[in-house]
Amino acid sequence: ADSAEWEGARDRAVLAGQLVLVVAGAFTTHEILSLVLEGEGALVTVADGVLEARKHLVGRAFDLVVIASELPDGDGADLVAFIGDCGFDFATVLLTDGEAAHCATGGKPAGVTDYVFTPLPQLAELRRRLSRAVEMHALGRKNRKLAEELRAKDAIIAEMAARDRAAELRSFRHKKHAVERSIASSAFDFVYQPIVSARSGQVFGYEALCRPRDPEFPHPMALIQSAERCGCTAAL
Repeated sequence: ADSAEWEGARDRAVLAGQLVLVVAGAFTTHEILSLVLEGEGALVTVADGVLEARKHLVGRAFDLVVIASELPDGDGADLVAFIGDCGFDFATVLLTDGEAAHCATGGKPAGVTDYVFTPLPQLAELRRRLSRAVEMHALGRKNRKLAEELRAKDAIIAEMAARDRAAELRSFRHKKHAVERSIASSAFDFVYQPIVSARSGQVFGYEALCRPRDPEFPHPMALIQSAERCGCTAAL
């Protein structure tokens, strides 16, 4: 009993304050759906057919639209298609008989959040189905938003990586040109450090030290590392 009471309270919380459009030709269906939805705190608008429903859809942002599969002036599936073509983003429940639903290929048609089979179920089950449709759509909207954010982040990361690769390529070409320029013009200064025997005090050798003249290479190791990266080590 406690579990059923909790479920009922949760369903009421889902439907409370929701803007709902009910599109059904049968008066009894209107009455039952309005009774359930308004009893849970939803704000209900009723349309008798496709044309009237389109007028309401264009003018208002609904949270839930409940559509009968058979309407006096058209087919409920056509209204679902109209909703999709217009890019409206709300939960859509199609009222249909079980046989028609099973005949639908590939599961629920595009734009249909869920089915409710006719004749309509008990009020508690009807409320549960409508609440679940609102929750499913809200979850799907959240997932789509997260997916869009991830795609945007991936695009930013890819753009940053492309910029980094372009900067690395420019730096590589610049360094390679500087190395080749230094080698071609012998832009190096050499100094010779004498090596003296501590025993005799005589110079017996010299350490040859190379200093690049190009300011691109502030010390020899910068030149050597650049030459290694550019494949110019042998030439250097």
